[in-house]
Amino acid sequence: MVQYQHGVKQGCNMSGFLFVLVIDWIMKNTVGNGENGIRWKFMSKLDDLDFADDIAVLSSTQQHLQQKTDNLVLLSHRTGLRVNPEKCKTLRIYEKCIDKIRVDNATLEDVETFHYLGAVVSKIGGGSKDLQNRLTKARSTFCRLRKLWSSTSVSQHTKIKLYKTLVMPVLLYGCETWSMTKGDENKIDVFQSRCLRQILRVKWRDRITNSKVLETARMETISGIIRKRRWKYIGHIPRKEADSDCITALTWAPEGKRRQGRPKTTWRRMVEKERMTTGWRSWQHARTIALNRE
Repeated sequence: MVQYQHGVKQGCNMSGFLFVLVIDWIMKNTVGNGENGIRWKFMSKLDDLDFADDIAVLSSTQQHLQQKTDNLVLLSHRTGLRVNPEKCKTLRIYEKCIDKIRVDNATLEDVETFHYLGAVVSKIGGGSKDLQNRLTKARSTFCRLRKLWSSTSVSQHTKIKLYKTLVMPVLLYGCETWSMTKGDENKIDVFQSRCLRQILRVKWRDRITNSKVLETARMETISGIIRKRRWKYIGHIPRKEADSDCITALTWAPEGKRRQGRPKTTWRRMVEKERMTTGWRSWQHARTIALNRE
């Protein structure tokens, strides 16, 4: 993960649009002919993921990644930009080579997790780390509003609206891309149940079920909301062009062999299982359904 800082040369205070054009030129010249990335399509490789001044450079080998990094630093200096080594990290997945990546005279730190665009990217994959991160932030947000929940001058109806407006968006940020197990679903449903019970002033000795609490609040489970949001998001993907990277990602398989044992619950395995449950036997069938927006 690479982050830019503006250099000290005169004329570096460029507009956002010009800055993006410069970054685009740098990356096109950094990756060259696109042979040092990870296998993506049959005849192409994926070299990088760009978002403004945050860049993720991808490679299958340490040598290729160091070569890309050197090109990136050199071309950035030519345009008056510089790479900040302290904010750059390397994340290795099943990598046997432990040689460090260098930027100028600095060594980049190897990490197991990385915060990228508000989400937590983990070397073990999945969404458990990101889900736990969002749960922690949502719990903190809910606790900061403790006085509001205990107030007798605010109606329960208003409190529920504030909960939906202030707490749920913190929890559900990026939830469309989480790969969730039954345990993960239980975690977030328990969090929601505790929040609603505190808002509605329901005590454990009242012996009121969670389903009754949801009915009183006129809400559904968080896991159900996430499932709906996930398939609304997926619905946009099949409507894209057939060669879109988003469509490729639905059926993409990484090179190499996985470790022995039960396969992990990945996002794709999860949505394919849900797709089969709904009766859509293939992504082509789902694409046909998605073309009808109703």
